[in-house]
Amino acid sequence: EGVMFTTYNTLIAKNKKTSRLEQLIEWCGGDKPEEFDGLIMLDECHKAKTVDLDEKGDAKVGKQGSSTQTAAAVVELQKRLPRARVVYCSATSVTEPKNLGFMGRLGMWGAGTEFPSGFNQFLQHIHRLGTGAMELHAMHLKSIGAIMARTLSYQACEFDMIDGVSDPKVRNTYNKATELWTDLHAQLADRLVVLRKREEVFDGIDRIQQNNGTL
Repeated sequence: EGVMFTTYNTLIAKNKKTSRLEQLIEWCGGDKPEEFDGLIMLDECHKAKTVDLDEKGDAKVGKQGSSTQTAAAVVELQKRLPRARVVYCSATSVTEPKNLGFMGRLGMWGAGTEFPSGFNQFLQHIHRLGTGAMELHAMHLKSIGAIMARTLSYQACEFDMIDGVSDPKVRNTYNKATELWTDLHAQLADRLVVLRKREEVFDGIDRIQQNNGTL
């Protein structure tokens, strides 16, 4: 019994004989890692969000896929310790649905779920149904206690409106910068009009060539 702390860089480290991942799995479960039922806390878990899984749920790396070594190690750790409790902790865990691949413990895909073929089947479903499906899955996870979001309390915080009065030099610099960006915006708008008209001329020539032959 004990507590093991490790970084993601350490998790992917290895030498000619073994790897830190293998040592960690051995420390957790010995010769029976499938019986380990302790807790794995993946803090800042967005480090593993770049993941590409195959049909078996293994991370594809190198020429086979785009998974990072960190993502592959996190996926392998969870797969080798199937009874372990896992907590995913991050302020920015995913930016798009495909980043969910390493979160196998959420129970949204795999045997006994609506998507038994695995994560790729789940991902196709999300892409087909769009934002509404993502919101429904988030509501489901929250209802069963699998997801929790917290923000810092604003209790005892005080706010005051303060006018930012600057000196004449700063105001002059700001005004000149504003004039520059205003002029630049106007010139870019005029240029876009010219380019759009030019494209219309070229499109007209193309249509004439297609209908009547070359000019």
